[in-house]
Amino acid sequence: MTDSNLGSGLPPGRYSLPGGWGDAIIGNCNDGVRLPDRDMCLAGSAMTPVDSFRNIVQMFNKEIALASRICSGTPARVMNLNKGEISPGKDADLVILDSTFNVLYTIAGGTVVYEIGIQESIR
Repeated sequence: MTDSNLGSGLPPGRYSLPGGWGDAIIGNCNDGVRLPDRDMCLAGSAMTPVDSFRNIVQMFNKEIALASRICSGTPARVMNLNKGEISPGKDADLVILDSTFNVLYTIAGGTVVYEIGIQESIR
């Protein structure tokens, strides 16, 4: 889980926020979203769930299986969802990553709903 906001997944840069909130500065996903007009206060995260997964493996040197349990199994269990692990009777929701943990495919209910390079909503 992440406290990301509308800056989640955006490339580094300065962005105008809606609703008269001023500007936001985003560095890398681990820097958070900062408000330059408000003494650079932290306004949440720009981290996506896959960024969290990548950090667990790369920054904290944990195994992929543990990162998967932390990022999918635990939230699913806490929210009492029929997800979070690959086993009979569970929803067929999967994310397929490449070797550097970039999302290649997202599968929801057994249907591919995202494929890298194809920006379309659920088929």
